Amino acid sequence: MQPSVTFDGALVAAWMTRAAQEFTVAAEQLDALNVFPVPDGDTGTNLRLSIAAAAKVTEDAGFAELSGPEAMKTLARAAMLGARGNSGVITSQLILGLSQVFNGQVPTESDSAQAERSESVQFALGLTRASELAYAAVAAPREGTILTVSRQAAEAATNALRVPGTAAAFADLPVELVCRAAVDAAIEAVEHTPEQLPVLKQAGVVDAGGAGLLLLLDCLRQVIEGEPVSHANVLARFPAPPTKVVGSSEPSNGSVDQYRGPAYEVMCVLNCPDDSRIPGLKSTLAQLGDSLVVVGADHEWNIHVHVDDAGAAIEAVLAVGQPSDVKITWLFDHPEGGEHPCEPESKKAASSTVIPASGGADGSLTRTVVAVGYGAGVCELLAESGVTVVRATASARPSVADLMDGITANGAREIIVLPSDSDTQIVAETAKQHARESGLRVAVVPTRSIVQTLAAIAVHDPDADFDDDLAAMGRASAETNYGAVTVAVKDAITTAGTCHPGDILGLIGGDIAIIGSELTETIFNVIDTMAQRGGELITVVLGEGCTEQSEQQWLERVANAHPHHDLDVIEGGQQLWPVIVGVE
Repeated sequence: MQPSVTFDGALVAAWMTRAAQEFTVAAEQLDALNVFPVPDGDTGTNLRLSIAAAAKVTEDAGFAELSGPEAMKTLARAAMLGARGNSGVITSQLILGLSQVFNGQVPTESDSAQAERSESVQFALGLTRASELAYAAVAAPREGTILTVSRQAAEAATNALRVPGTAAAFADLPVELVCRAAVDAAIEAVEHTPEQLPVLKQAGVVDAGGAGLLLLLDCLRQVIEGEPVSHANVLARFPAPPTKVVGSSEPSNGSVDQYRGPAYEVMCVLNCPDDSRIPGLKSTLAQLGDSLVVVGADHEWNIHVHVDDAGAAIEAVLAVGQPSDVKITWLFDHPEGGEHPCEPESKKAASSTVIPASGGADGSLTRTVVAVGYGAGVCELLAESGVTVVRATASARPSVADLMDGITANGAREIIVLPSDSDTQIVAETAKQHARESGLRVAVVPTRSIVQTLAAIAVHDPDADFDDDLAAMGRASAETNYGAVTVAVKDAITTAGTCHPGDILGLIGGDIAIIGSELTETIFNVIDTMAQRGGELITVVLGEGCTEQSEQQWLERVANAHPHHDLDVIEGGQQLWPVIVGVE
């Protein structure tokens, strides 16, 4: 029986087009599966952006005419460059695995053996290679994740082709049967992820990354089988999180555009004469959109929300008080691919992802540092420190391509990359490997917070030996304890107890250590707890949710409680995290 479909450019293009559509629909659902109750849990967002970047290359003229190996090789490169976050990078490795098998690049296989394979066998072995690369990309692989789903899908695809009674012989089955076997196994694997990760079982959800991989495989199955587009995707079989994310809402119709997330970010400072009206305002804004943060006290409040109807959000704010410093930002590219027509020129000029270090791209810099920055104040400080800045936002972490742009921006031959958050580390490592292929000497200091990045930059010495400079920056980063404060967006069981939407969360070292009801008190408790563990310098990076009045209150308390610590306050301007703290 011969396969009824062929892995050529047309099939790959159709797969990616379908995937881009489906991930636009499913991004919010995947984000909601994140068990960490912080406002920028973004597995779905990272996958949506990563898949969109990969799909874009398939729109090029002539792509549909490519052979299967050529199409997969082109797609693999686009997926790698467009990857964002852990889930995006792992997905790019999965596509790379398929590409390597289709292009005869798998180690230990002879050219003649590879040439004799049917496309069904190539697909099954490609999934196996993909799973191997995915596991290799993660420093500490855990079961119950996207890795488990990739492995079990590959095993099922291979087993579907096995000839009974033989160890290595493969039957020549249609690709659609092999793909369906992989999808069925992926469904079962995702269903069992809560049994493998207790945190998923406690939250009552399946693994978000594994669900994303299932959706990607099912998009391929849909295209192979000629299934029409349906927004009732394969993820509908999994239960929704027990508690809905604050501000999430059901789509109003079946249009894809309705599912890509709110179009506008609305921020302002609110003077509210009657603070008892704030809970009602929160409820109204939550119904209008998502990524809601409302923090403050004593009549002064900071508002942040993502909505489709910016006018309705402003009207809700006006109903309870007087807003000031109002900012309305369009969050997406224009549907035609250009800028939003109403976006001011000042916003367009400021949207460049990379701010090169002074020195130009003429090779005059022997070594440069590339750092990821969230918030205008942070990015300005990094630029003043002489580093190349890759700007990121709460709704879009940097891609591999963004970091590659930063690495090559100045023509330096030695580059040290500071990712500034844990989910960008794997992206930085991928960019490093790609840059090394061009003969550049690149290293990554795994900074997990902007305060660790700032500590590393403080000891950077461009005249020192590269390895000595790298070691010094690594020590400075590792010796900096980091913490932060944000607002919970969902019910969750944490190491500090059960939190609810609107609770103030204090994180220390990436874990939730404090659950509070008041911003000022929680900020002080986080800093106090960290300072009691030692150190000499307290660095505080202020975000958009920290008002001047509350800042004065807790800064004075910190100074009085820890007179032997130096205190450095930075106006960072980052979204969703009113305060980030470092103690070194």
